[in-house]
Amino acid sequence: QEVLDQFIRTLPPLVNWEKRSDAYAVLVGANRYKKMPGRHFADRDVMNLRQLLVSRSWFMDDAQHIRQRVDHEVTQSVLQRDVEWLVTQGRTNPNAMLLFYYSGHGWLHHPQGGQAEAMLMPIDADPQQLTPETGYSLNQLKSDLAALPNKEIVVIIDACFNQNPECTPWRAASASSATGKKGGSSTLFGVGKPWLVATVNGAAHPYPPGRQSSFSYFLLRGLLGEADGLADGKRDGWVDATEAFHYARNRLADKHLAMDPLLTAPTARVRLSRIGGER
Repeated sequence: QEVLDQFIRTLPPLVNWEKRSDAYAVLVGANRYKKMPGRHFADRDVMNLRQLLVSRSWFMDDAQHIRQRVDHEVTQSVLQRDVEWLVTQGRTNPNAMLLFYYSGHGWLHHPQGGQAEAMLMPIDADPQQLTPETGYSLNQLKSDLAALPNKEIVVIIDACFNQNPECTPWRAASASSATGKKGGSSTLFGVGKPWLVATVNGAAHPYPPGRQSSFSYFLLRGLLGEADGLADGKRDGWVDATEAFHYARNRLADKHLAMDPLLTAPTARVRLSRIGGER
C-alpha cells in the first residue's frame, strides 16, 4: 500500500515531545483551477505534509502557527497576506523556524529586456492572460526571506516553471526554459537558504500509486524516516531538508521520472522531522 494518508494520520505521538512556539508554516495546495486543467493531488500533498509536521516535527496544529490554503483559498491576495504573515514572524523572532510549501501550477515570466521570473499561479489565473499582476512572484518571496536573519528557513516548491507541454497543458510549448539564457535556475530561486524545487526543465509529474505529486510524495517518505542518515551516512533519528531532498531525488530517478529537482543550499541542515521516540 503506497498511499500515505492513513499511515500518517495514525502515527503515534512522540514521547516527551515539546513543540516550538516559534515554528511557523504556510502550506498551499492549488488543485482545482477555474480556467485550466487542475494540478493532480495538490490538496492531498498539503494535508499529508501538515499532518506529518504536527505529529513528527516542531509545529503546533493551530492557525497561529500553520496557515493552510487549498483550492478556492489560493488567490493572489491570500498568498500575499500569508507570505507577509510568515515574514513578520521571522522579523519578530530571529530564532523562529519558517516553512513555505506550495504544490500547484507555476509559470516563467520573461519581461522585456529583463531576467526571467518564476511565478506561482493562483486558482483563478487566466491562462490566456498570464502576467505578474495575476500571479505571485517568487522574486518577492526570495527577497523577503533573504532579508531575514533566521537560520531555519525552508521553501518547498512542487511545481514546474517552463514550457514543457506536460507542465503547461493549457498552451503550446515554446523553446523557452527555466535555465535558458534569460535567467538561470540560480537566479530564479533563493540563495543561501534551502529551496527544494521539484523540477527545473522537466514536468512535475504526479505519482498515481501514492495519489500525490511525485516530488511531495517521496519527500514525505523521506521525512517519515527513510532519509535518515542519507546526507552523511549517520542515522541520528532526525531527517533534515537536505536528506529528504536527496531521498526524493534518488527515488524519482529510480522511477525514471525525469524531473531534475533543485536544491539551492546543498549544505543546509534544517531538521524537519523526528523519527525516534515513538510510544
